[in-house]
Amino acid sequence: MAPVPELSVLESAVVAPSSPAPGTTCSLPLNFFDVFWLNSPPVERVFFYRLTPGTGDDITSILSNIKSSLSQALGAFYPLAGRLRLTPATADRYELHYQPGDGVTFTVAEYEADVDELAEDEPVSIKHDNTGTASWT
Repeated sequence: MAPVPELSVLESAVVAPSSPAPGTTCSLPLNFFDVFWLNSPPVERVFFYRLTPGTGDDITSILSNIKSSLSQALGAFYPLAGRLRLTPATADRYELHYQPGDGVTFTVAEYEADVDELAEDEPVSIKHDNTGTASWT
């Protein structure tokens, strides 16, 4: 059996909202439909980008644009950059709590295989060091 290719994390950074209300905290209570998903495993997304030759864009500028766009989107919806927590003084209600300095983890990784191998219809095993973290308070 061939060895499983490895996934290498190149960068992991926290992307903060571009312009939330300065110095303020905000809590957004979860509604009935949100609470339904609390016991579900997290949704993990992987996006693949193929560089187009001759466009003049390099990976550094593309990643910078993606992080900038994420920061601007979080600026409009900054409670989503917060952390999930139990609402204070309650036993069964949860909320997203944002405080200045919160943000979303943005991870850039490199894989030792061709993207076409990952785009097949069959599941692909990926060896990784499980660097993703979730913060629950």
